[in-house]
Amino acid sequence: MTSERQIVANRQNGRRSRGPKSSVGKRHSSANALRHGLSRKIGARGDPETEALARILVDDNADEEKLEHARSVVRAHFHLLRIREVKRDLIERLYWFGEPGPLRRFRSRSDEIRYLTTLPLDRPLQWRQRLDPAATLPLDRDERAAETVRRLLPDLRKLNRYERRALKAKQDALRELAELVKS
Repeated sequence: MTSERQIVANRQNGRRSRGPKSSVGKRHSSANALRHGLSRKIGARGDPETEALARILVDDNADEEKLEHARSVVRAHFHLLRIREVKRDLIERLYWFGEPGPLRRFRSRSDEIRYLTTLPLDRPLQWRQRLDPAATLPLDRDERAAETVRRLLPDLRKLNRYERRALKAKQDALRELAELVKS
């Protein structure tokens, strides 16, 4: 049985976990899905490429239901290709440049603040040279590839969620299309 103390604690925790309250926080969280663009829809109805591939999957004179299932297969396939392209680009960027994003000047935000507070105010601001994160990667091609993937494992794990979802959607759409074609 839940005690009164646990109930109060649960209510307090529940109040804190309902998302951002301020307009700045809401704006920031609304852009989370735009980081890699994988949550946006692809292959809208009427898209010529989607239509052409859907018609290849089924006969040109297929009924609308079969054609709609074929479109679902094509859209899921395009989504899967886009996810794999994002993964490949992420790995290539880290492999060649040592970092998945733009090159930084400081190792952390606190290092940057510390540096800026020590600068004299009477002189113009002089930035440090950019860090070369690729310098810490091994030179051997295989070791470099292994280190690249090791550094990216957390990000790749996040992208796997999108890939599993797209693969499942493609399999379901193919299964439904196959059942329609049989009957």
